[in-house]
Amino acid sequence: MSTCEHCSTIIQSLKQELATKDEQLERLSMDIQALNQKYVAEIERVGNIQHEKDLVEHELEELSQRLFEEANEMVAAEKRARYQLENELRQTQEHLVAEKTQLHELRLRLLSADQATEEMHDEERKKRQNKAKSMPVIAKKSPFDDIQLELFREFVDSKQLTIKKLNQTSFMKYCLNEDIEPCLRFGPQSKLSTKKMIDSLSRQPCFIEHINATDAMPPSPSLWNRLSNKSNLCCSACGRSSSSICTTSEQGQQPQLNYRFRLNEQDNWLLIDQYCRDRLVAVCDFFVFVRNIQLGLYSDRSIHDLYAENIRLRLQMFYSRMGALPVLLNSVDDDAIDQEDPYLSDSSSLAGPNTPKLPPSPLANQCNLDTLIK
Repeated sequence: MSTCEHCSTIIQSLKQELATKDEQLERLSMDIQALNQKYVAEIERVGNIQHEKDLVEHELEELSQRLFEEANEMVAAEKRARYQLENELRQTQEHLVAEKTQLHELRLRLLSADQATEEMHDEERKKRQNKAKSMPVIAKKSPFDDIQLELFREFVDSKQLTIKKLNQTSFMKYCLNEDIEPCLRFGPQSKLSTKKMIDSLSRQPCFIEHINATDAMPPSPSLWNRLSNKSNLCCSACGRSSSSICTTSEQGQQPQLNYRFRLNEQDNWLLIDQYCRDRLVAVCDFFVFVRNIQLGLYSDRSIHDLYAENIRLRLQMFYSRMGALPVLLNSVDDDAIDQEDPYLSDSSSLAGPNTPKLPPSPLANQCNLDTLIK
């Protein structure tokens, strides 16, 4: 009995141990399974890392190759640019040598032409003196008025003045009162303001163009003519109608309104006759002479020569104002009119029929007067 109990006890203990072993075995199996899963995951991770490593190595190779290609291209471009710059430098140096050679030749020519130039200047100076002596109104041996000459000398010495200060000098005040204003005072029927014209002409010449009879017909009557009930064309300066100031030439009847003028490019064109045009040209001549003195363009001429020129221009304004400018022009020797001076030019090459040619006027580096005023 006791033996059976002992066996039962042993069996029972063995069963418990077996159950314990089974539990341990099951836990070990589960641990092995978990480790196996971790192992598989680790293998996959290692594979991914290896794949990424391969991709990075491939990209690195491509980048290295591209970098070398770009570096080679940059080196080649630098060589080409340097070669081009060297060629340009060589061409520039050759051009510089050629220019220096030409400059040297020009200097030699200028030096060799100095004597001829001086002779030409002496000849031109003699021509100007002969022209001043050939003026019909100025007495050859009569002395100038010392007071007037001194005023003119002070005016010549006072250079680089503004227009306002220039017109305030004693000489210009006298010329404005005695010559310029009377020459621009065209009468009670004039459409022009004397003060406005003096302000404009003292700064720059006006625009004067020669026109034919067809161009003289406006497309519609002006407001001035409509208000004054005039159907005929009128001179904008003196107010005389074209029907009352016509002359007869060999070709037949020709109206005298064959000029138009304006003070600046913004103004409208105004018709004027021959005599009013001569008055405007005379004033423009005088103001050009005044401006050239202020610019120092007559520094090579004596004060007596300039004063004689001043008298001639003021006489031109007087004769123009009297309507007798052709009388003065016809009295000047044709040879003296045709000769050209670096400071003088013919004043009416564009004047057209019945337009007398003016004697040389003191224009420095100017074209002919109608072209200048145009």
